[in-house]
Amino acid sequence: MYDNINVKYEDASCIIGILNSFRVISQLKKKIKDGHSTAQDYAFIANAYNIRGESKKAFRYAMRSIQKDRRYAYAYFIAGQILFDRNKYKKAEKYISRALKLAGNDYYLALFYRAELYIYDDENFIKAYETGKSYFDIKCDYPDYYLLRAILKMQFSLDFKEVFADIWLAFKSFIKYKQPLCILEGIYVLGCVFFARLIMIIVNKKEMLTNRANALAVMGRDSEILELYKSLSAKKKFKEKEELSKELLNVYFNNENYKKCIALANKFLVEYKSAYVYMYKARSYDCLGKYDKAIENLDKAYEYDDEYKEHKYYFWKAKFNFHADKYKDAIKYINKQILYDESPDPENYMFKGVSNFAIDDIDASLESFLDAFRVDKGDFRDDICWWLARLYHIKNENNKALIYVDIALMENKDYYNYAMKGDILTSLKRIKEANEFYKKASMLES
Repeated sequence: MYDNINVKYEDASCIIGILNSFRVISQLKKKIKDGHSTAQDYAFIANAYNIRGESKKAFRYAMRSIQKDRRYAYAYFIAGQILFDRNKYKKAEKYISRALKLAGNDYYLALFYRAELYIYDDENFIKAYETGKSYFDIKCDYPDYYLLRAILKMQFSLDFKEVFADIWLAFKSFIKYKQPLCILEGIYVLGCVFFARLIMIIVNKKEMLTNRANALAVMGRDSEILELYKSLSAKKKFKEKEELSKELLNVYFNNENYKKCIALANKFLVEYKSAYVYMYKARSYDCLGKYDKAIENLDKAYEYDDEYKEHKYYFWKAKFNFHADKYKDAIKYINKQILYDESPDPENYMFKGVSNFAIDDIDASLESFLDAFRVDKGDFRDDICWWLARLYHIKNENNKALIYVDIALMENKDYYNYAMKGDILTSLKRIKEANEFYKKASMLES
């Protein structure tokens, strides 16, 4: 049994698997009964129970291991693994993070599950791949390291030759460490995962395409991205090609690589015109401060968006004009968006309120934020109420301001809301109370 902390793989008397799990549990329970228990013993029992699918017992023993030694990383890893297997990702993250903090980022067992959590919980492929890349960089020749690496490579849809290469390395490592039972178990487990993944890829080709595109983009392998795109173009797979372009542009934009996003969009636009692609060009130019080009590409997006389903054209035109300090134009276009929308959107009224505030029209700004408050279903309550408190405070209507800042504080006890309440109470000459809220604000100030 090994934990890769106190006992390394090469020093393990056996590797826990389904075939020997019952014997491991019996032996370790006897040891505990004889009064010679360690945190490691409880953790190994937890692992054995988890392998047998008895997760409640497994978690109970993992907790006993942690109680025995609160700095034993493997116990936290096992607890995280058990919770992950039960789809309790948020709780699993807490234990996996603790394991990595105690054992270091080269603790590949926990690192693997962190990558998995990014995929299954956060659905953040970029973070998952970056974590996976850290896993790939670890120097290790243990068989389970290779098997877990093969699973990660399958999920990132990298070259399947690399996946099978890792399976072969795992096989050789099993022989090297003389663990014959684990050869069959390891291949069986990986085989189950492999074929499940293969079926998923066949059923959902888009996921495979998305994962591969994301992986190549994160690695900076632009030439391979374009080759993949060209191969789809040659096969005239327009739908897949369009999905690929969306994913790639999204990766570059979210990584704030706006120039590369624009360059890639231009290559896509040579082959087909798409509102989505023009929209990414527009947003990239906006982030680069080139507002005229942003608006020019936004107009192109509108031209090719026949049914006007994908983009809030007037909202974005208002936003680009606002960034260019053209506040009256921003108000003109946001009013058009408000008229255009079938149902009221609080974001539109909030934007209108901020734009009116920028030209010092406090009354119009207040009216817009009251409209936002009226139609909001709770998604923006904190921000709307902070603005209402601020505007009423500017108008010296501090009792009304106090009502809204209290609502904001119920939603979010942050620096800005505490500071705003301090300002309002100061204006009401309630200095002692105001100081209490300034003190709370200062404790949160970054």
